[in-house]
Amino acid sequence: MYSGPDCEMSNCEVCNDLKQKRSGMRLAIEFTSNELEHAALVKKCRFCSIILQGVVLMQDETWSVMTDTSTINAYAFSGDTLFLEISFLKEKPRLVLEFFSDVACPDPMMRKAIWPRPTPSGHPLSKRAIEWVKTKMDQCSNDHICHSLEPTPLPDRVLSFKASLDGKITICVSEQKRKLGKYATLSHRWGLNHNFITTIANLSDRKKGISWNELPKMFQDAVRFCLELDISYLWIDALCIVQDDPRDWEIQSAKMADIYHLSWLTLAATWSDCNSTGCFSNQPAEYVEHSLDFTNLTQDTCRLKVRRKLSHWATNPTAIPTQDNPLLSRAWVFQERVLSPRVLHFCLQEMIWECCEHTICECGGLSNNLTLKSLFALATELKVSNLQAGNESGRSSREEAVQSVIARVNEQQSAGRLDADFDEIDDQFKARERRLETSREIALQTHNSKVKEAFVPVKQWHDIVEHYSKLNLTKRTDRLPALSGLAHRMAPFLGAYYAGLWRSSLFLDLAWRADRTSDYRSQEYIGPSWSWVSVNIGVRYSNMEDIWLLSRQSFVRNTDRHRRESSYRRPIIRSVQATAKGKNYYGEISSAVLVVLGLLRPAHLVEQYFLPPTDMATFELEIELSPASSCKVPRVSGEES
Repeated sequence: MYSGPDCEMSNCEVCNDLKQKRSGMRLAIEFTSNELEHAALVKKCRFCSIILQGVVLMQDETWSVMTDTSTINAYAFSGDTLFLEISFLKEKPRLVLEFFSDVACPDPMMRKAIWPRPTPSGHPLSKRAIEWVKTKMDQCSNDHICHSLEPTPLPDRVLSFKASLDGKITICVSEQKRKLGKYATLSHRWGLNHNFITTIANLSDRKKGISWNELPKMFQDAVRFCLELDISYLWIDALCIVQDDPRDWEIQSAKMADIYHLSWLTLAATWSDCNSTGCFSNQPAEYVEHSLDFTNLTQDTCRLKVRRKLSHWATNPTAIPTQDNPLLSRAWVFQERVLSPRVLHFCLQEMIWECCEHTICECGGLSNNLTLKSLFALATELKVSNLQAGNESGRSSREEAVQSVIARVNEQQSAGRLDADFDEIDDQFKARERRLETSREIALQTHNSKVKEAFVPVKQWHDIVEHYSKLNLTKRTDRLPALSGLAHRMAPFLGAYYAGLWRSSLFLDLAWRADRTSDYRSQEYIGPSWSWVSVNIGVRYSNMEDIWLLSRQSFVRNTDRHRRESSYRRPIIRSVQATAKGKNYYGEISSAVLVVLGLLRPAHLVEQYFLPPTDMATFELEIELSPASSCKVPRVSGEES
């Protein structure tokens, strides 16, 4: 324990009086281990003493702060606690430590740098962990736009289970017909050798009962967790879909959107890469917390803690995940995560709660930003609240709830804590508002109307495709089926669906490009060349604002020499068709055709240079900007063209 300094902290040259050095940071200091030791032991700086004690507590047999470190960077962003980034002399990954407290430190100077943070509960089945989850469930049900925790229609098949007084758990596959209840879903990676599935041959036996010892550890963990939450039904794709029955698979996969959307909770084994490892991870020893006591000049004592900084994913729920979260790299998991009202992630060091309004981890280190999942829910709720008939007061209260979220979006945006995706949408609307020659009131009404009815659903779909297209599939032909649930949910807002594109926003949807230009087409037919599903890699869309404004005006001005006035020509969609392979309208397709009528300009594809080491050629498209009257008008005779 460190007691009282002999000098004031403002006299310390190492900790720099806790003054800000870099923009966006409340604190930024850089020093060496020798400088830290001198300031702590010779100059008696209380802050440096705490840092030194914390670093020493985190040492192990592989390194020493005095002999193996090169520099130490202490930083704290606004609204966050103190972090130390330690760089080593040898080839050893940098180590990031986190200083925090259980409660606010009574010392005002220390309180500026070290903030309260919770400690992860440990095992997910512990009493503390279950209480944390129940608290989040209650908050979500009472205060959020996520659907309430009322009983919902059960899926056609679910796992039904109960525990006896002696702790024995009985379980079976139960076929429910229009029964209401509360159920959870499991989001997991099957693994390469997973063979515990329901088939035509064993379905009858599964209905009679499943031996507990037969269940993979992943399924056992999920069942135990459900029982702790008083949930008696669980939907697992491997057991609730007859895997060798193509007709049953097609029917049930088409219902996945509703299955996940109507569930109480989705349990996500985010850290695990196969069913045999289970849902829960044992926290690695390097993430153990260490305590140290601090006493200031007035003899007030505060217990401080230090731990290795827990890793988190990017705030965007579809960003490329780290190796610690292998589940998030799977394409099928993407729609499960976006559609579920509530997802509980079992991660390597802690649990993370993700609903339509909150993304919160146990340690408090994950920024609670509104993400793609949040904005998708917001966009759909806006539409639903406008279309609902009947109970006027219910519709009004729902609209008020949605508008409160919009207000929070604006607050977070002004504070700089909102994801870039929404910033881009808002910037586009601000630019468009400036072009309007109407009053401020009318401009705002137009803005809100477009947010609710047009621009947000299109932008949401483009964001969904951009992120989803980068994810992994075992079967490439699943590119459309694995997104069919989300497509089904977007249909009320965007209309007819054609191989990943929408009739109402077709010109915007056609403006996609592949992330790379070689070896990206599948050998088997997945979709037409004009659809992004035809490529096996990530895609990106062109700037929506430019295309939106062009689509509202003229693409080409065509001057008629025999008439004084000018005529304007826009591309015309003559026909678009997509033929589904099966009964899932949003699933696999067998063919698709698009016929567009419009003016043409001559263009040349010019090779520029090669990019080593792949020797991939880079091209530019040169478009001749000749007078509009020279544009070619394709001849179209009847419907045969």
